[in-house]
Amino acid sequence: AASHAPDPDVGSYPQDFPLITATGVFLLHRYHLTDEKPGRYRHRICRLSLNILLKYYKLYKLWKGTLHMKLPSWIRKDVLEISLPVMIEQTMVTLMGMINAIMASRIGSEAVSAIGMVDALNMLIISILSAIAIGGTVVVSHYYGREDGSGVRCTIGQSLLGSLLVSFAITLVFTLAGRNILSLLYGAVNSRVMGYMTVYMKIVILGYPFIAVTSMVAGVLRGSGDPKAAMWITLLMNSTNVILTYILIYGFPFGLFHFHGFGFTGAPVGITLARFIGAVYALVLLRRKQGPGGSLLQFEHIRRFKWDVLRSVFRIGVPASLESVIFQVGKLLTQTYIVSMGVAAMAANYIAGSVFNISNIPGLALTTAAITMVGQHMGRGHEKDAKSVLTYTLLAAMALLVVPCTLLLFVGRPLIALYTTDPEVKRLLIPIIQSSVIALPLFWPASFLLPAGLKGAGDTTYTLLTSIIGMWVFRVAGGYILGVSLGLGVFGVWLGMYLDWIVRAGLYYKRLQGDRWTRHQILRDPAGDGIPAVSCETAGDLLQDSNPGWDSKPG
Repeated sequence: AASHAPDPDVGSYPQDFPLITATGVFLLHRYHLTDEKPGRYRHRICRLSLNILLKYYKLYKLWKGTLHMKLPSWIRKDVLEISLPVMIEQTMVTLMGMINAIMASRIGSEAVSAIGMVDALNMLIISILSAIAIGGTVVVSHYYGREDGSGVRCTIGQSLLGSLLVSFAITLVFTLAGRNILSLLYGAVNSRVMGYMTVYMKIVILGYPFIAVTSMVAGVLRGSGDPKAAMWITLLMNSTNVILTYILIYGFPFGLFHFHGFGFTGAPVGITLARFIGAVYALVLLRRKQGPGGSLLQFEHIRRFKWDVLRSVFRIGVPASLESVIFQVGKLLTQTYIVSMGVAAMAANYIAGSVFNISNIPGLALTTAAITMVGQHMGRGHEKDAKSVLTYTLLAAMALLVVPCTLLLFVGRPLIALYTTDPEVKRLLIPIIQSSVIALPLFWPASFLLPAGLKGAGDTTYTLLTSIIGMWVFRVAGGYILGVSLGLGVFGVWLGMYLDWIVRAGLYYKRLQGDRWTRHQILRDPAGDGIPAVSCETAGDLLQDSNPGWDSKPG
């Protein structure tokens, strides 16, 4: 990043960065630096505070450098056009998730712990389906970059078909063996928590096919240059989720009739119904959306398999799925560490994850922009533009994440109070929140935004191997040593996660500086041994697409 921005002048007084002063005041207040403290302790705390401030100042100077990067103006415009709808979408998703967590926490610590444990397993499944959707997104974005409307439509249909089949298979497995899987992973929990987990699991697995549809449709819409449509799908699904979940948990008066609600069971029922509504809306939206040559969703592309197209999708999706499986299995193992620490630790970990997602909204939005734009530029054959976009989104994410993290320093305690009144849970949460404020802007963008962009270029093998190293050597092993062996508890598990981020960030940044990640060929020419640039349509359709009229950006 230093090669694209001026070196920060750390010797000058940062008059244009008042947040440094605010952060310093907070740290001095937080650690109560008074004359009663031993001199050595005061010295260490002051040095830590100054180091933190210096890191923030370097990020700020780096951000100022990105504003003056010599990039075409349309790169910034495209990043904004794609990331802004996703940022709104992620804001709604995070707020809805926070509201759901707050509603569940009112039932009790056992309920929120059960949801957290099952959602960790659900994230494994969702990540598999989302990774397959990444394959569809990348291939669609490459076809979009080539201005190939027939390839876009065919890939959308085949991606939906493949994703649905995978989701049905997963649903069948968890229907038959879900309770055994829960017992294997979380056998140490008490019977009340296990009862909540079983009820929650039995219902939410019915929504896996709906997740497959919404993930794939949202992904291909972004890949075809329409992130706003994907945003509306997510907004509808999540707002419906909150309304239905509230009614089904707590009840609601309907005139003379008063619906009393289902209590805890209302949470998974509301989520599943919302996912069904979102899937139906996504298919209707995709069917109505017109592209060159007709609707983007044409059912002749779903009736039968077209293996050449599916191979191109799974060539990206399968390594991405393996990476997600490895990542989520590692997270599940760290969850088993936390289970042994008690209900308070489980609740603290779940709430900390929800608060973390609030802070990370800009990073998630720019991650989506990176994978879409890199894919489109690689499809056009503009490797330099792809690298410029990825570098710009990386630096922008690092800068933007400073804002919510700094705010979290001041509103962290009131925010925690919305989730829980348990003093033990609050005590465990404080160090996690404070440490994430430092680690998130420094290490998260390079460790998760960069691999998203690399996947957009088809560089999935490198991201898979890096994920294995970071997760299993540092997060899983490091989390066990710090959290269990050294007795740091749930905070130690989070420290292991930060080690994982640091290692990933270094490896991915080194990859970005080279050019090997730009050499992958996802769509091969008809003379090659891969899929042709257009392989799905009849001759008549090809004639319709002879002048597709894509509104593509200049190279």
